[in-house]
Amino acid sequence: MELKIYQILNYWDCRAFFFIKKQTTKILPSLADELQQADLIISHCGAGTILEALHLSKPLIVVVNDTLLHNHQTELANALHESGHLISASCNSLTDALLSIRDKVLIPLPSANPVVFGEYLEQISS
Repeated sequence: MELKIYQILNYWDCRAFFFIKKQTTKILPSLADELQQADLIISHCGAGTILEALHLSKPLIVVVNDTLLHNHQTELANALHESGHLISASCNSLTDALLSIRDKVLIPLPSANPVVFGEYLEQISS
């Protein structure tokens, strides 16, 4: 299986060696089309990117920047990893994550239910 991988790790250096077709592109106003075409998404652990990839039902590996103070990325990545929605990795474990994703069945993110959130807001404001 040939994977089209769009790597959006852009703020610190991760090196892994794989037989991957590398593609480059100009700066885009949105990654929506590229994410839709991807077979696998490797991303930093930003909440927006994670939600966008999960709503597209794409296999997702997130690479946590573990140098952050009060590391919210690790908390988010661990929670979604333990729930089976994605694979969490560090720069050091990215190779293992890529090798394991082929055998991993990820759980799709449930659809949002705005009624539940509205009911919750009503409950806490009463």
